[in-house]
Amino acid sequence: MDQSFYVYALCRPSGSVCYIGKGRGKRWKANGSSGNPHLRRIVRNAGGDLPKFKLREGLSEHDAFALEKGLIHLLGKVKNGGPLVNITDGGDGVSGLRHSLKTIRKLRQKQKGNKYRLGQHPTPETRAKLSASKKGRPLSLAHRKALSRAQKKRPPCSEETRRKISAAKTGKKWSPERRAILRAANRSREPEVRKRISRAVRAAMKRPGVLDKYRLAQTGKKHSEETKAKMSLAQKRRYLA
Repeated sequence: MDQSFYVYALCRPSGSVCYIGKGRGKRWKANGSSGNPHLRRIVRNAGGDLPKFKLREGLSEHDAFALEKGLIHLLGKVKNGGPLVNITDGGDGVSGLRHSLKTIRKLRQKQKGNKYRLGQHPTPETRAKLSASKKGRPLSLAHRKALSRAQKKRPPCSEETRRKISAAKTGKKWSPERRAILRAANRSREPEVRKRISRAVRAAMKRPGVLDKYRLAQTGKKHSEETKAKMSLAQKRRYLA
């Protein structure tokens, strides 16, 4: 019986375990080159490499799968409140898979000229291509609900992350084109969706300290004559409706 398998762990730069895997040979040094986008993002943000170590060696494939599955269940995935970004529950690898020469040629041809590599940020040209490929692509209702559930399950941002987001957005002004797109998107929402967003905003403003922060941000801010006219017209429409 082949006893060359092992179970390994990849860690975030902070030291917390982010991935549990099973493999043999140099599999554990791959640094998340698989199809796991969450792991690839962690690797990219860490500069292309993560701390790693083997948990147990000299296992049969069956025992390695069992240990991998048990550890994933014990530590838990991010969507269940745990630290792991594993997509599956483990025990479902494809050891020994070998692509045919025809498949290898297709994969090689597909990757030619692709500069978007693991550990590197995409170039402006690649960003433009990715953006163009997604524009105008409608999301199904099931897809939108799945995205909504995923966002709701995400842990809250740390204070440091909140400060970074705030600093990145401070003083940033949207272009007229961006404003027009957002305005059209808001007007196209269903009435029930707009009501739900409005209720959420009002509830957020009632939280302790939020209103004070908003008042402080608005203090001393002067609107242009054009903005004043728009605000006045919007208020008149609101009360006359």
